[in-house]
Order: sequence, then structure tokens, then C-alpha cells
Amino acid sequence: MDNSFIKLHRTIEQALSLGKAKSAQISLYNSIILSPNQTYLQITNVDGGISFEGNFKAKIVDSCDNVLKDITNNVFISESTTSDGINQMAIEIVNIGKDFFGRAVLIKIYSFISNDSYYSNPLIISDKYSSESIRFDYWNPTTIDDTHYSELPFKQSINLRCNFTGTSNESENSAYYQISKSKNISTRYLEKIKYNYLVQNMILFSYERLLRIFKQNSIYIDTERITDKPILDNGELLGKSTLINTSFSAYIDESDTYNAGFQIYEGFKINELKPLGIYTLDSIDQNINAQFNGNIRLNTGTLRLYDASDDSLIHSFNESEIEIDGGTNIDIPTGVLDYITTVGNYYILFDSGLVSNLDLNIDFEGINDKTIWTFEISSGQYDSDEYNNYEYLT
Repeated sequence: MDNSFIKLHRTIEQALSLGKAKSAQISLYNSIILSPNQTYLQITNVDGGISFEGNFKAKIVDSCDNVLKDITNNVFISESTTSDGINQMAIEIVNIGKDFFGRAVLIKIYSFISNDSYYSNPLIISDKYSSESIRFDYWNPTTIDDTHYSELPFKQSINLRCNFTGTSNESENSAYYQISKSKNISTRYLEKIKYNYLVQNMILFSYERLLRIFKQNSIYIDTERITDKPILDNGELLGKSTLINTSFSAYIDESDTYNAGFQIYEGFKINELKPLGIYTLDSIDQNINAQFNGNIRLNTGTLRLYDASDDSLIHSFNESEIEIDGGTNIDIPTGVLDYITTVGNYYILFDSGLVSNLDLNIDFEGINDKTIWTFEISSGQYDSDEYNNYEYLT
């Protein structure tokens, strides 16, 4: 069974199927709510296996298969052969970047390997319901309910329409009666607070998967750990719709927190820096250049060139002096020889947020460590006047 909240179906008709609620007259898909500015990961268990080998396109489509946004650059996949002998994958979706508000959409992934298209179940991608949704991060040390954590050891995550409704005080107090003083004497007070949640407008598809979240070894709700394994209350269909209202209660350890990071995506980083290393004034390139691992956007800020001998600022370049080259590089064409004319050691720093990933809307943290982007201008090891060609045999 595929327990993914973003389950891949082989046809759009399967993705839109109401399943057991086929007699419903009203169908809504608003229980799974992804923020366009967060990262989520789900593990597949597609019947018969699935493999893209890195060759795929990903898009957001509507129920008529019309393309609303290309998100290929926002989707990252790790594949593995499971103990069943078939290929499955973990799919990480990073910062989709567009808000579709209350409109249910699907994620479509096209494989260049098999020429097949896969469609997710309908879901909401919006921050409109952020106050009405809760994030779940969960994982298990071994395979459970056909989710192959043993071969795909990732932490899964999803946002569901859910509200905190209050607490239940289940604290215990042990006591005895002291006859000599005619008093009840407390011996132990055990504080136990249970937190209660209402899950609204959940479809059966999500209800079944939330049941299985609560079987996992590690469960975090809005970054805080659930210490027990909650039982989801019975869900009854609301009228002639596909919707279920249900609830659960959980014990939570607020001191045990988990803040999700990237797992498959390697992060927004620099691939190459220039100048870097040792040069002479004749051999160094004029340009200052940083190559990133994604398409970039230039924001406001400065890049600064320093003399390492005394940490003095040689020149500060603001965004108007910096160019984007090839979509992935920041480049300053008049950056070195216009300001450096002598041998010595130098370094470059630049502001956090000066550069952002264009597709993922992630700011680069900048460089504030003077040991990272360093270079030396040397006079050269040899002087040409020291050589006499007639001293060598030919």
C-alpha cells in the first residue's frame, strides 16, 4: 500500500477518483495544505515500482491537466531498490513559490525514461490557510506499513488542515490519609497534560494516512515531539460530501524539537570562486566571479574586497556594479586590477541575501569568513633575468 500523502497515480482519472466515497455529491480536496514557501518530503510505494533516473519534468496542473506552473527545479528525487526488489523513491518538494489559494491542484511528473505521466492526488498549495493547518514531520527506523525507510531513510513531512482546541488535565496525585492529624497527605504529583486537536474537512484518503502517521517511531507536530501514539477518533462522512471531521489528543514534549532541513536537495551553494589561489599580476583574471548551483537573482547589498595584511577595505561593490552572467554567476568585470596593483594577500566577503536562488526563493547566506574566498598576488618564483638559454643542452 502506498501511504504517501502525495501519492503518484498513473492517470489523472485515478488521481481524481473519490474511492469508497463514490456516491458523494460534493467533492472537496482541502485537507492537505502545502505552504508554497516550505519544503516537504514523501516516500512512494507505487505498485510495480517507479524510476525516473533523474530524467523528469514536474508541473502543477489543474483537474483538466492544464499546466499552471513548471516546478521541475523545485523537485528533488532519491531512488532505491527496496526489499521487494522494485524501485521506489523519496520526493522532496522545495519552495514551490506560487500561491494557488483555495484552488485544488495536482502535481504532475513526466518521466523521460518510461514516457509515462504520474499525477498526485488533489491538494491545496497556499498560505491562505496557514492558521488552520499543522505540519507533521515523521519517520521510522525500519520499514513500516510498506513505507521502505530501510532503503529510503528520510524524514517525511506534510501539512494537514488541523486546529488546536485546548488541553485536558490528566495529572495524577498520590495521597494517603494521616489518622493522627486527620489530614490527607500528598506523596506525589504527576503532571500530565494532553493536547487536543480537531481535524476538519478531511477526506478518507488523508484520514487513513494520518492513522498511519501515529504508528511511526518519531512524530513532530509543528516542530514539537509527540511522545505517545495518538488514536484518531472515528470519522463520519459529512452529509453527501467526501469530508470527514475527526479529532485526536496527544502528549507533547515541548523541549524536544525538530526543525526540518533539506534532505535530498543539496542546498543553495557556490560551486566555484574566482580569483582563488595564487596568481601573479600578469596571470590573474580581471573578473571577480562566483558560480552558484542554481539560477540566481541579485538583490541589494555589497561585495567587498580586503587587504589581508591589515583587514583594510580596498573597495566595496554594490549591486549596481555586479552583473549576472549565464544565469548562475555573479560577475564584476572590473574587479581586480583596477584596485590591486601590488603583491599581497587578499580576501572577499559579501552580504547575506545579496544573492537568492531564483527558482527556490532561498537567500544565500553570504560569505562572512575571511578564510573562504582568499587569493594571493605573488611576484613569481623566478626572475627571467636569472636564465641564460646557452647554459642548457639541446
